Amino acid sequence: MNQPATFTGRKKRSATRATVLLSDTIARIVITLGGLATIAAVLLVGVFLFVVALPLFRSPTVRFEQSIAWEPTGHSLLTSGLDDSGLIAWFCDANQITAIELKTGNKLLSRSTKIGGLQQASAICHLPNTLKSAIGFEDGSIRIGKLGLSTSYVPEAEIPLLARSLEINELTTFNNVIYLRLSNKIVQKIQLVSELEDYASTALTRPITNIDLAITNSGFCLAALDNEGNIRFEKSTFQNNLLSDENSIITIGTTIQTELVPSDLDFIRVSGLGDQLFVFTSSGAFKRFAMRDLDHPVLMEDRHLLRDNTSLTHVTRLFGETSFVIGDNSGAIRILFNSRDKNPTTDDGLTTKVTATFYTQPNKRNPQKQRPEITSISASSRSRLFAVASSDGIIRLLQATDHSTVAEVRTNQQTARTQKLQLLLLGSRDQQLVACDGKTLTAWNINLSYPEASLHSLFGKIWYENYPDHEYVWETNGHESFEPKFSLVPLLCGTIKATLYSMLFAIPISIFGAIYVSQFMTSEWKSRIKPVIEMMASLPSVVLGFIAGLILAPVIESGVMIFLTSFFTVPITLLVCAFLWQFWSPGLRSRLSFWRFPVVLFIALPIGILLGLLMAQPVEFFLFNGDLFAWLHGRGGSGWGGLAFALFPLSAMVSALLIGRFINPWIRIRSM
Repeated sequence: MNQPATFTGRKKRSATRATVLLSDTIARIVITLGGLATIAAVLLVGVFLFVVALPLFRSPTVRFEQSIAWEPTGHSLLTSGLDDSGLIAWFCDANQITAIELKTGNKLLSRSTKIGGLQQASAICHLPNTLKSAIGFEDGSIRIGKLGLSTSYVPEAEIPLLARSLEINELTTFNNVIYLRLSNKIVQKIQLVSELEDYASTALTRPITNIDLAITNSGFCLAALDNEGNIRFEKSTFQNNLLSDENSIITIGTTIQTELVPSDLDFIRVSGLGDQLFVFTSSGAFKRFAMRDLDHPVLMEDRHLLRDNTSLTHVTRLFGETSFVIGDNSGAIRILFNSRDKNPTTDDGLTTKVTATFYTQPNKRNPQKQRPEITSISASSRSRLFAVASSDGIIRLLQATDHSTVAEVRTNQQTARTQKLQLLLLGSRDQQLVACDGKTLTAWNINLSYPEASLHSLFGKIWYENYPDHEYVWETNGHESFEPKFSLVPLLCGTIKATLYSMLFAIPISIFGAIYVSQFMTSEWKSRIKPVIEMMASLPSVVLGFIAGLILAPVIESGVMIFLTSFFTVPITLLVCAFLWQFWSPGLRSRLSFWRFPVVLFIALPIGILLGLLMAQPVEFFLFNGDLFAWLHGRGGSGWGGLAFALFPLSAMVSALLIGRFINPWIRIRSM
């Protein structure tokens, strides 16, 4: 059938061009692939986040490794530790220092204490993960030295022939040096170190019974106790001579004579900053001294920590500043640290509080019998984890931040233990646990996953060190905080709060803007504005928020009060200008209609911003006590100013609704 003739005489094409079909096909394929790729990318992001978060929900595992026969030399053990790999343990008593392989029990290295000058040592404080140690002697002198296993990596060319054939995690001894192969290309050289530094203190003359050491930013501080109850506290600062480039040590100290019975005075500890001294007795008496001025130490606290007929068995400092774990013979484990009290009773405003208490399991056969006593405590050197052993043979791994029990090890079911556990050692990476009962050494491999992350720490209130009470706290991991704070409650509340506050401004602006574009804007401007709005809607809100936070936030922060007052002055200025525009004659308004937008842009808008600039300081003084940022941090002013700003857009919408529904109809009826 022939097509009818057209006005131009040209026939209408009945078939679509091949180029159009090709373009449609390509567009369909590209759009389909792009959509599928977008869906796949979003799903992969979800899978990635799930894989990253999955370790948080894994249960901790404790795997028994081996148990070997090992007995002390008969002398009291002064200190002990593990190497970085957790395969070697070392022990120091009054006669010798010994390093053994935990897997076989073979003695790898042995050295007399006379070689390092430790033959008369009576008390040693060794800091894990370091070689630093404080040594107290029988004559009352105090020395600082290096003690432990020093680890270094050996280049392939310097590895002895005997060590080249080692398998992974195998070790050998050559020329009093231990060589340990960690991988095919990494070999460690481990040496036993025992040497004293030049530092010496001779203020005390009686045998040292207890000693503690803390490393500060500028040096170190130590406290030593002799058998007559005298306490020596010293602070040492390292100084460098700029002319000779020589290092020197400046030491100041003081001696404190306590009124406690010397035989009852067992434990002294210093804070991580070296500004406080803590004294514990076996009967539970507790004293805290402020040591900022060593010429005048101040007794800040003097009280009792335990119940009657209860004795203290162990005191261990946790990773941090002033947290301690104490155990007693009634089976109680307490965590205590300094807290800034709301109603302080001390001059420095700090109070040592017991923030958590754990108990050993009661005897199931005889519930009336006293709980098993605490026999040993070992704290991690990198986290708030600590291990506690009790006389019933159970080792508990506890987390000090959220006060949770991470894992339990029942040694009776895994080893032929015959005595109470006397010693616990935690590896430097919290992956090894070693226990000793005086006849056997038992090792476990532990994988605790992330004990800091739990439902309680994510959604509950936690009492963190240096905080006055239980609080919801979130902190990023961009600093060297010893106590991670993972509470999601501030994030959730902050997100909801930010959403509500932003909607209070966004909803009125968007609704009125849409009404203006739809009903009042000219077709020419509408054709320009509408595509821009559609393009903005296609952009992810995360990207817009990132741009706003990166570019706009620093600009607004420098004059945030001006921006807040401009939200009021600019609309009011525009309304006043529109009202004045109505006073002109219709003919003049028609002739000048082209200049409406330039007038708004170059006259009304600058006037509104100028008024906002002039009103910023008086409004800030009236509503926010003169400092907006101090008000935001809760340091002054009341909440009425913030409520007035936040609820103004909502009140404007309510006012517009009331005027449109009630006042305007009433005026219309009255004017008829």
